Amino acid sequence: FTVSCKKLLTTEPKQSISPEIALTSSTGVNALLNSIYTSFGASGNYGLSRILLPELLADHVINTSTNNNSYRTQEANQVGTTLGNWSDNYSQIFRANLVIDAIDNGILVDASADNKNLYKGEALFFRALAYFQLITSYGYIPGNEVGGWKLGVPIITKPSKTLEEVEYPARSTNEEVYALIKSDLTAAIGLLNNTARPSKAYVSRAAAQSLLSRVSLYTLDLDATISNSTAVLNTTSINTKQTNVAATGADLVTMWRTYKDKSESIWQISKNPADNLGGGSLQAWFSIYPKPINNSCTGNPARISLSDLRVAPAFYASFSANDIRRTQLIDGPWCKAGQTGLFYSNKYSGTGGENGLDDIVVEDVDTLHLYQTKLHIKNKANLTNSSVDFWKTIRIWSEHITNGLIDIDNT
Repeated sequence: FTVSCKKLLTTEPKQSISPEIALTSSTGVNALLNSIYTSFGASGNYGLSRILLPELLADHVINTSTNNNSYRTQEANQVGTTLGNWSDNYSQIFRANLVIDAIDNGILVDASADNKNLYKGEALFFRALAYFQLITSYGYIPGNEVGGWKLGVPIITKPSKTLEEVEYPARSTNEEVYALIKSDLTAAIGLLNNTARPSKAYVSRAAAQSLLSRVSLYTLDLDATISNSTAVLNTTSINTKQTNVAATGADLVTMWRTYKDKSESIWQISKNPADNLGGGSLQAWFSIYPKPINNSCTGNPARISLSDLRVAPAFYASFSANDIRRTQLIDGPWCKAGQTGLFYSNKYSGTGGENGLDDIVVEDVDTLHLYQTKLHIKNKANLTNSSVDFWKTIRIWSEHITNGLIDIDNT
């Protein structure tokens, strides 16, 4: 009983290993990055809520009375509703900090220089995205403060490998947070490329440029918005996948009916059958399935989907008769729970072959044309400096109008 085994006592437990050991290998770093991808694709993030809530809180959809009573606290803006957003984003920031530190301080030892750039670029992108989600929820855009409130959120860039190392800094100013976001994205653009990963389910240089274009639009930085969005729009392939704006209404519908690597997508959340989405999917909330065979309340298949979020009548009526969004991407009129004349979005239609199974677009090229148009029109004095980009954008939008992709009265 007085004999001990030093080797046994110093063995790392199989069920958990320390960051110092996990982050020495590409396998460990990739696992940590994959956990960040998974978190951003979860139902509380882009996997559902971050796509659903902007529609719900605007005037596009109606949260029906005959539902499961979800998302009522968000509609009422009850205290505590967004706490999950706070903790989830800081969890991603902590993980990204570990990856960045592992590369900057030589902890990762078995990766090539190219792979180190890739891993750090992705971590910087995700840290910027997390801070962008936080500052847009808990702070004001610089120059648009209300009541002089200029505080943003706490900035944490130092990794915490133990509970004792966790820091609790005060809130930084909104300008400081936006500066960090822009700095991280600029650095990510320099490290990433558009060929290193196998699909658009992974972020890329184009994804970082797209996000920086959006952040710059918020702060009315014309040059950065135009230069970054133009760089993406001049990119025809992202992670070996075709990338372009849909040229016709038929192309647009085909794009939305494509499961993986949609042509207009820059970065999208990958969903697989193992995710068991079903009622937790965008299709379940925005659509009716099985699809009804008539518009009455009898004779249709038993509904499986929640179908809680229907298209608002005024929003539906605002589209012209030939607008592709009305003719191809909205279904109805259907009946639900005795209510007739209901219209539903069918953008998400189970393209993966199962109810609820769709990849979810987070960044897309068409939105970048909208960014450019907004800024060019807002800054008319600058048209002479960027007239080629401006008129190219107007031409593309004009083609979309002609082909029924866009109704100019509702743009």
